[in-house]
Amino acid sequence: MYRKVRNKKQLFLSLSLTLLLGVGAGLVPASAQYRYSAGLYQSPHGFGASFQYRTKEDNFNTFTLMADTYGVLKNRSDRAGVRLNFSHNYRLLTVGNSNCYFDFFAGSGASCGYVRDFEPGNLFLTEELENNFGALLAVCGTAGCHFSFARRIDLELSWMLEAGMHIRKDETQNATLLKLYKNGLIHTYMPQLLILFKW
Repeated sequence: MYRKVRNKKQLFLSLSLTLLLGVGAGLVPASAQYRYSAGLYQSPHGFGASFQYRTKEDNFNTFTLMADTYGVLKNRSDRAGVRLNFSHNYRLLTVGNSNCYFDFFAGSGASCGYVRDFEPGNLFLTEELENNFGALLAVCGTAGCHFSFARRIDLELSWMLEAGMHIRKDETQNATLLKLYKNGLIHTYMPQLLILFKW
């Protein structure tokens, strides 16, 4: 008899605790529930995968590994480059409630990769690219808006400026060229979309 009463008390306490935790979780903003997220990166100049995690100060870091498709979509090149980007982002303004809110943010970071750079061509830029792939080293600035929902899917829309150097070998001159990475400035106006699953 004593055991039955004790088991009922334990069951009641367990159910009460579970209920309180469930209600409490529903009242906590999504940013506090989920610290990590990963998903797809899409932009007119490439596609890939992104990973984010929030810091204790509720800012967040973003890592993106992408295929740089400059020249591929217009059939100027038959190969894509590869680029890795990191940015540390600061929340500037939050609008909304725990079920749905928007974070306006800005941040800075760095990029590296093996890509082609801008080449002028005819009016429609359909001429085949002549210059070789080269190493990219750049610092970057990012700004955008993060859309967070009560469910596990988030969206992020942002723009990035990259200022850096492009290092490539010029076979015609038998020399290594160090030049400004022009695509990092030209592609600033192109939006970047992230579709993220958070946990």
